[in-house]
Amino acid sequence: MPKPIPITFLADAENRIPIAMAPSLEQAGYVLQPFQSKAPINEIVVIFSPVWDGEHYQSVEGVWARYLAIDHPVTKLIVIGNGMQNCDDPSFIDLFALPDDWKGVIENLPPASRFKDNAPIFTGGMEMTERLSRFLKGHGNESLAEVCKNLLSYVAPGIDVVSLDKDGSIIREVVKEVNSGYAHSLWTTLHARWANYSPLFVFLPFHATFEEIKLLMEELGYIFDGKETDEERIRALFAALTQRLERMRTLLNKLMVYVRE
Repeated sequence: MPKPIPITFLADAENRIPIAMAPSLEQAGYVLQPFQSKAPINEIVVIFSPVWDGEHYQSVEGVWARYLAIDHPVTKLIVIGNGMQNCDDPSFIDLFALPDDWKGVIENLPPASRFKDNAPIFTGGMEMTERLSRFLKGHGNESLAEVCKNLLSYVAPGIDVVSLDKDGSIIREVVKEVNSGYAHSLWTTLHARWANYSPLFVFLPFHATFEEIKLLMEELGYIFDGKETDEERIRALFAALTQRLERMRTLLNKLMVYVRE
């Protein structure tokens, strides 16, 4: 008996449809595997959309389609929705009109590469492509990557001063400076946008990137929120500040690839 072909599926915890669908897919030679951030993406991806995050119904298929088109272009995407959107794209399947011939449907699907420049499927929830764009670009203001760049430019002299400070007499002045004024305003923009949007991103395919950004935000907070008082620890944090902000900027620019113009 041939080994079943794995399908990565994404659904919220309340959704029981994948369990109900599993037997018919198994008969066709497929096996459903829940999406896990650290596991490889299979060559077939099924999204049950919209997904419930506890407060909102999210339509994540636009972000996923763009992500697959760029990072996994030969992957086949299926979006299963309630059919109220009257979508005629071959990758959309009406929940209330599931196919009898899963094998035929999947084998005839075009690859996800076709989604690079368009997202023809929308399941009526909170549009997460728009939310990701707002997070990265802001509301007509500078992008978060630009905020990181400006923040680094502003605090760079302080980084040099701290590295030369031998007795700790200057550290307190530098810390006071970065915890107020322009530097603190830039940090507040960065932190506020992360705090507002990051809880919405649990169903997006960038978990590892967001986890790294979260750790960087926590480390930066020790400087820009004045959480750290130990002089040696502050000295070490400033020594790594350029690297941390540059890494943050790199990660944010990497995510920008998945936002359509």
